[in-house]
Amino acid sequence: MVAANAPVWVDHVPQMKGRICALGSAEPTFYREDGKIYAAEVARNQLAATLSTQVQSVMLDVQSTDTHGGNYVEQVSVQQVAGYASDAVVAGAQIVSYWYDEDGSRGRKSATYALACMSTDQSIADLNQKLQQAYPDQKDKIAQVRDRAKAAFDSLENEEAKHAAAKAP
Repeated sequence: MVAANAPVWVDHVPQMKGRICALGSAEPTFYREDGKIYAAEVARNQLAATLSTQVQSVMLDVQSTDTHGGNYVEQVSVQQVAGYASDAVVAGAQIVSYWYDEDGSRGRKSATYALACMSTDQSIADLNQKLQQAYPDQKDKIAQVRDRAKAAFDSLENEEAKHAAAKAP
């Protein structure tokens, strides 16, 4: 059943150039505002998971192409950098919209949905800044990570656009 009042983003997370978005939902809560808090947290966690996966992929790629004796590999763990990326999501993600499913048209009656979006450019800049602070003597490798992170985000955007186009009627 499709309710006329449900925003499009509840069924199809929007694809926007330079931004990554994610949907979060929360089961019915006693207080409606609590539902917003929980749905927003889930949406941010979805963004963090997406970003963390991309950063881990980039870091493993950098490690596999390290031709300078592995110095960077020894100093920076993939998990640590993924943690930096997750921090960047928490700092940079914005809740763009909420929707309260009054009649249960999308699942449980009184569930709350949140749409969170973040700028990929800002995320890359935040990650770059954290890496520079943590590893000031690794400027070349940090530049590689930044460039590959940008390429990974561009690839992710392209894949999301293809997926959305394939689902379109």
